[in-house]
Amino acid sequence: MYEVSSNGNDAVGGSFTQIGLEGLYRFGVSEQWYLGARYNSVEGEVSDAAATQEISRFNLGGGWFMTDNVLMKLEYVNQEYSGAGYTNTKYQDGKFNGIVIEAVIGF
Repeated sequence: MYEVSSNGNDAVGGSFTQIGLEGLYRFGVSEQWYLGARYNSVEGEVSDAAATQEISRFNLGGGWFMTDNVLMKLEYVNQEYSGAGYTNTKYQDGKFNGIVIEAVIGF
């Protein structure tokens, strides 16, 4: 995925670019298991006068469709905030990583 968005106010300016990549491999007799990876990056400025903000996220995981409507999944997540646009905010040099265990019921 590639996306570019800009502020509708030409006097203020500012724009963001987002890039997303995802790969998924399903396996098993009825393809009830999967392994996957995802990368997402957003970079830009809220106005022409603002400093650049960047966020990047990487997920690696797998899952099991217990039934057609119930999914159990386990993922490793790493997300980082960077760029001068976060200077002196709670996001300055911000990052988190860890394991996510999730159950999903879909209708």
